Amino acid sequence: MIKSFKPEIISIAKAVMASGNSGLGNHQYNNRYSSTANKTTSATMTNVNAHNMQVSTNDIVPISPTGFQTSSSATASVPFTNGYNRWTSNSDDAESADITEIDGGIMEGGGQILRIATALSSILHKPISINRIRANRTNPGLRPQHMTGMQLVRDLCSGQLTGDQVGSQYIAFIPGMLQSGTYLADTGTAGAVSLLLQVALPCLMFTPGASHLTLRGGTNAEMAPQIDYTIQVLKPILEQFGVRMDCQIATRGYFPRGGGEVTVQASPVRQLRPINMTNFGTIRRITGRAFVAGVIPFKIAQQMAKSATSVLWRSYREVPINIQAVQEPKNAVIGNGTGIIVVAETTTGCRLSGSALGRKGIQAEQVGSDAAEMLLRNLSYGCCVDEFMQDQLIVYMSLAAGHSKIKTGPITLHTQTAMHIAQMMTQAQFNIMQASPPSTESYIIECAGIGHCNPHF
Repeated sequence: MIKSFKPEIISIAKAVMASGNSGLGNHQYNNRYSSTANKTTSATMTNVNAHNMQVSTNDIVPISPTGFQTSSSATASVPFTNGYNRWTSNSDDAESADITEIDGGIMEGGGQILRIATALSSILHKPISINRIRANRTNPGLRPQHMTGMQLVRDLCSGQLTGDQVGSQYIAFIPGMLQSGTYLADTGTAGAVSLLLQVALPCLMFTPGASHLTLRGGTNAEMAPQIDYTIQVLKPILEQFGVRMDCQIATRGYFPRGGGEVTVQASPVRQLRPINMTNFGTIRRITGRAFVAGVIPFKIAQQMAKSATSVLWRSYREVPINIQAVQEPKNAVIGNGTGIIVVAETTTGCRLSGSALGRKGIQAEQVGSDAAEMLLRNLSYGCCVDEFMQDQLIVYMSLAAGHSKIKTGPITLHTQTAMHIAQMMTQAQFNIMQASPPSTESYIIECAGIGHCNPHF
């Protein structure tokens, strides 16, 4: 359907066409990464009315791309040549551009929509516009970390981006061809570096060669995965897709100053492999890291570690548990911080986690206990992927060459949103099936990936 596009899109499209250059490059939100937020949206309901998603307790039911709000998410006709970023020379009208319009306030309505849509836009060479950005937040519009992430992807593909200002609720993006190289992204705040990596890493899988990223911001921040989660939990699972990535922490940065720095080396793939993570196995060991930084005394780390160990030992007395208390080197931190992450590893390669950050007025023992209880909750589902991993795998599943399956706990709203955006952009098909026995509240997410090939290979 031909859409009437905003002037910003028309001006970008005309600039690209003129160049002829194919290388152009609310308080409703709960901190799902907080140990106190057990805010998953369970798929036990037979109909999520707001989004018309059917979930069966017996059968696999497809999540239709037209089963969500399609009135604000549409695609116009296609003028691309060979699937790449070249507008047809006989087109003077930007309104014929294949621009996918996305409602940034749909479903979860947060920054995740920006990250997934922008990454897939650059990988698939599909221009996008996003309106109502972060409409479900008390401070809607782009924040520095979202803007920085989008600008990083723009630089990775020499694309065209408009609307990238703090507070903006509308952006338009026309991608170029992804290129390998050395890139720097600095939020200038305590915005999470893990979320910068979340938007950039899928793109780096489809470049001509190895790339180096320097990411600056918060390493252990609220409302985002701690960088330790990225390294200890996400990275080993992504390796099953064929992702090759090394992540090193140069400096840790905490709220409110930020200033942390992480370096990433990543190599491309020809295609991503599908994964099958449905066999939990048995727990092999539980490890953890309780840290303090800056002026926080070391005993706080010891108290967190002891408390978490005690809680976990009551449920898993036969499993080796080793949680280290760590005082971060003073020359490798910016600001003061405290927190803990605990990770369970299974005999089949599954990794599940619980974590918490120290907060004013909360005792260290409570922080440690919160992280342990979060891990125990995820383990209770008998699943292979924890509640924070679900949505992070959706992009890779949609692009992989084959059929992927993951077993997880109650399907979060973040994951439902990720599936919606990925399905809209890639046409990959996602299905949800309740695992047996139903009493475990575990589910299988299946995806028939599109088998996207790296055009440089």
